[in-house]
Amino acid sequence: MKKQVIPMLLALAVSTIHAEQTIKYTYNDMGQITNIDGPRYDVEDITHYNYNNDGQLTSIVNPLGHTVIYSNFDNYGNPQMITDENGIVSTLTYTTQGWLASITTSASKTSFTYDAIGQITKVTFPDNSILSYTWDDAKRLTSIKNNLNDSIHYTYDAMGNRTEEVIKKGTTITYQFKRQFDELGRVLALVGSSNQVYQYSYGTHGKPLSETDPKGTQITHRYNPDNYLTMDTYGSNYTYHDRDVHGNVTRAKDFGSSSTWYTYSDLNQIVEEQSSARGITNYRYDKAGNLLKETNARGYITQYNYDSLNRLITQLYPDNTELNVEYIYDQPETGFYNIGYLTTINDNSGTTEYNYNNLGLVAQEKRQLKLDGVLLGNQQIINYTYDIAGRVLTTDYGLATLKYTRNTGGQITAITLVQNGRTLTLANYITYQPFGTGITGLKWKNDLTLNRSYDLDGQLTQQIIGSVTTDYQYDVNGNITQIADSQFGIVNYQYNELNRLTQEQATDTTNYTYNVVGNRTNRENSQGSLPIWFDDSGNIYNIYSIYYAKDVMNNITGYKDRTKRFEYDESNRFSKVIKTENNIQTTLARYIHNAYGERTIKVKEDSSISTFMYNDIGQLIGETQYNSAKEKVKEIYWAWLDTLPIAQIEVPFTNGIAGTQIVYYIHSDHLDTPRWATNQNGQKVWSWQSDAYGTTMANEDPLGTGINTTIPLRFAGQYFDQETDFHYNYFRTYIPDLGRYSQSDPIGLDGGWNTFGYVEGNPLMKSDKYGLWGIFSKKSSNWLTQELMDKIKDLGGEKLADYVSGRADLSCTARCTSASLCLICCQVNGDCRAECARSCTGNSDSPLCKGFTDWIDGNKSFSNEERVRLRKAAHQLEKTLEAYKSNSPNK
Repeated sequence: MKKQVIPMLLALAVSTIHAEQTIKYTYNDMGQITNIDGPRYDVEDITHYNYNNDGQLTSIVNPLGHTVIYSNFDNYGNPQMITDENGIVSTLTYTTQGWLASITTSASKTSFTYDAIGQITKVTFPDNSILSYTWDDAKRLTSIKNNLNDSIHYTYDAMGNRTEEVIKKGTTITYQFKRQFDELGRVLALVGSSNQVYQYSYGTHGKPLSETDPKGTQITHRYNPDNYLTMDTYGSNYTYHDRDVHGNVTRAKDFGSSSTWYTYSDLNQIVEEQSSARGITNYRYDKAGNLLKETNARGYITQYNYDSLNRLITQLYPDNTELNVEYIYDQPETGFYNIGYLTTINDNSGTTEYNYNNLGLVAQEKRQLKLDGVLLGNQQIINYTYDIAGRVLTTDYGLATLKYTRNTGGQITAITLVQNGRTLTLANYITYQPFGTGITGLKWKNDLTLNRSYDLDGQLTQQIIGSVTTDYQYDVNGNITQIADSQFGIVNYQYNELNRLTQEQATDTTNYTYNVVGNRTNRENSQGSLPIWFDDSGNIYNIYSIYYAKDVMNNITGYKDRTKRFEYDESNRFSKVIKTENNIQTTLARYIHNAYGERTIKVKEDSSISTFMYNDIGQLIGETQYNSAKEKVKEIYWAWLDTLPIAQIEVPFTNGIAGTQIVYYIHSDHLDTPRWATNQNGQKVWSWQSDAYGTTMANEDPLGTGINTTIPLRFAGQYFDQETDFHYNYFRTYIPDLGRYSQSDPIGLDGGWNTFGYVEGNPLMKSDKYGLWGIFSKKSSNWLTQELMDKIKDLGGEKLADYVSGRADLSCTARCTSASLCLICCQVNGDCRAECARSCTGNSDSPLCKGFTDWIDGNKSFSNEERVRLRKAAHQLEKTLEAYKSNSPNK
């Protein structure tokens, strides 16, 4: 996923429509396509298709000569052997009916069993884990069961609408959810386990007219004669979309008075965005619709270049060439399979190289950092091993190795640290909710245990860590109303009708107020208040009695301390903290980011350096600290269980020699935010009892020994910076005191109407690990997917919506055992034959799977903005499916 983050962000930031491009097709005598000549003239972008005398496709050759070969056809014309561009052979077998029976790639075999009419009844995965499917006489899927005795049960009405979903562990119900439909099969209500109801109404055009939450708050919608959404109304406030004759949004107005204007080319591409949040941005594209040039409101230019496969190869900053990025692909390496993959990145922080195994997974990562053009430290080589199903078993950092033990369902049951021949089990006895939807228990090495309980809506209701018990209470909208912690005390919470936090009451009471757009206008408690005033464009223009400064893009350049100035580089990243006293400037810290947007180097005032390392999904997994002489003094590693941090491992260095490791066991809350940590004796050595927005400082010496313990992790994706008291948050910088980011959202309105606010004013229920958009954490998958279903349906993606709501035929998707977007694309293409599985299994970038994106881009009923929204919705849907695994048979 991470290797695709750069083009994904470009796609989210602006929309590209491939209209009026010249694409040439060549056919053979049988009417089959033999060549497709793409729209670009600066490179040769011809794809060749070859056939045998029987008209069977035998090979596909892309513009770079990468070849996929299909051979050994059976009597149905199905290929029984596929050889990819790396020479990796996949062997396929079929039933006598021509249905796919098995796929074997590099000894990794997936098998399929069917009933008499071709409905899939069992999938056996390479690790021998199993999913079994049961169907009723109406060919409707009624249950899914895995080999861990987890099961999902579905109930339908007479029209085939899925009205109830029940998840069980053995015979115990762990989750329950109901839907009500009208006579046209449209969702009228979502009903939770406590009978909390979300209601929906529709117009004669079939579009949603209103949504009403369990508290009675209603949002209504209006459409133009072409059935494009033009207005959302809440009370007397509304959002509005002006559209041109092509349906493109030319103005988007938020609930207040702030608007964003868009100008389009004749090809319906956004060429200018005029935003009250971040000023004017201009765009230019090539013939294939790739973004070539972007100019932001500060006048800084970013240029992009692509190879003949439209893969990004350079990202250039003429105003600061140190920020330039180079992407290299397909570099051969003995023992690896690199054709078709990103293999090297050269950026401002150094060089990163990737090598891949025969399953297309990163097997080796080499990192060489540099600072100001000079190599920093030695090259670090990280090696990964996987089980036969492609799940990580070990991550070897050289100095230390993390090992993962898995059960027969592939779930992690133990995490072990190996260093200098010593083995230390960080956590074991790990147990889960059915299908891995939530952790229910584990035991740390220091004998503390974690136990979590959930209600039938999937909400965490109680957490017990050792002798510390935390109870959670919720309102009907799913907002936390009370956290009762035997260690930290009881805190009560209140919300407004838009689910924004308005009060938290502990020993003191803090009240929050917001304007209609969600900007926090005041925080008030016994210690005082923090009023904030906003202009008509929704930007801060004054903070009561506090120094505040900003630039033309509304980046915060100063806050509280007038002697400190914050600088942003040409890519608009928070890059420096400068202090001026007595006309003398001192750089307190400067920050360097890599091509993925990850902060990889921090240089402090005393010239000491910290370097950072991230895993494939952007989680911080390592930090190396150097003194001013660039001598290594400490290495820090973090062990994660999905989104839950388990432990922080510190290894001190003296004269280049590693000392004895120190392990701190991390204990988190319902959002997986670290709240306290213990040492090997189970003593609390660190705690962070913050308010909801994270303003409170951590207690680094609760034992009073005079020895500080530093755990820099904060909310999801955040790292505490002592030099600013801010939190680095992947693509942006979070200011807890304001509950707000220092920069506007780099993906614009796709992250929400308020491009500065943090998680829409609900930091107890949402997190934002990338600094792009807030998502619900540890919340029931159905509430999330229903939100996405509404959005997707509104955009016309009926098949996608059917997939989410459970009406789609799952027999096809069950055969696609790789990415969930691959599963979705099978539904979009409507191809439930063996071709679907052949193309998608292990290759989510196959021509068929690329059809999903083509469907979005090629469907003329979508406006420019809607394509962007649908891309984002699909991405969120993929994340939802990956996270909750409840609706996806391939899990």
